[in-house]
Amino acid sequence: MLKNRTIAFRLGAPVLLGSAVIFLVIFGTGYLHSRETILRNVEKDARNLGFRVVYQIESVLAPVEKMAVNLAMQMEEPDITKERLLKMVRRSLLANPEIFGSAVAFEPYGFDPSACFFAPYFTRKDNEAKLSYLGGDDYRYFYYDWYQIPKETGKPSWSEPYFDEGGGNIPMVTFSVPLFHERNRDRRFIGVVTADISLIWLEKILSAMRIYQTGYGFILSPNGTFITHPQKPWIMNETIFSIAEAWEDMELRRIGKRMIQGESGYVRLSERTMGKNGFLFFAPIGYSDWSLGIFFPEAELMAELHGLNRQLLSL
Repeated sequence: MLKNRTIAFRLGAPVLLGSAVIFLVIFGTGYLHSRETILRNVEKDARNLGFRVVYQIESVLAPVEKMAVNLAMQMEEPDITKERLLKMVRRSLLANPEIFGSAVAFEPYGFDPSACFFAPYFTRKDNEAKLSYLGGDDYRYFYYDWYQIPKETGKPSWSEPYFDEGGGNIPMVTFSVPLFHERNRDRRFIGVVTADISLIWLEKILSAMRIYQTGYGFILSPNGTFITHPQKPWIMNETIFSIAEAWEDMELRRIGKRMIQGESGYVRLSERTMGKNGFLFFAPIGYSDWSLGIFFPEAELMAELHGLNRQLLSL
């Protein structure tokens, strides 16, 4: 009897072993196929989500730029009066709800020969336009980047993110357009027109995204400064390069360079770089030279595959 069992075991063992091998091959093949399928779908979803967010932001930046450029053209008319100037700025602000504030800032003694500072600034409050005036010994606006850069380059530009203490008193970015007067072919710089966007608005757009449980989006300025990020202390205070240096992470530095150079990409990142394994999609945001990044945690996006594997193993 025992001998018969031994013979049966010897005959059945290869069959069981073969079946196990076949099962493992099928399971492994299925796992790899499912993993690749999920990763392709995630990359496709990541790109679609990223470009939707880029379009959403661009759809606001475009009219902001258009408003500032149009207002600058109106400001360049000769002998414009203070009353007409204020009326045009106020009207432009109220017609563009995405803009927090708008100013027309002139060179010292450029608008009024008796006044060093002349920079009427309208901000939005409770659907109304509140007027204040920039300038003074504690706010010499013509030394600020939002004024200096368009003056030096002669071109419109977006500022780096900053907290406008003494102006809007909120974290913001500013689009500035230089003003010129032309007389007898002499083109002379006289000031700038500005349009301000609150960073709170950008944060709301990114926080509204649902990227699994712990995924997130962020925006970099042309210099790599964080305009938005879940790590609030980084906003306006850190660049992707300063973080890379602090973490001694060359991969993050390389990605940062690609982002500020206006490239698009989808790369896998290690736990060392992002605190957890995952994938980063990045793309430029038109009109601004900003870059959007969206991080997808690998463990969460692969949860569906792991659940399927557990079901197969339980069969």
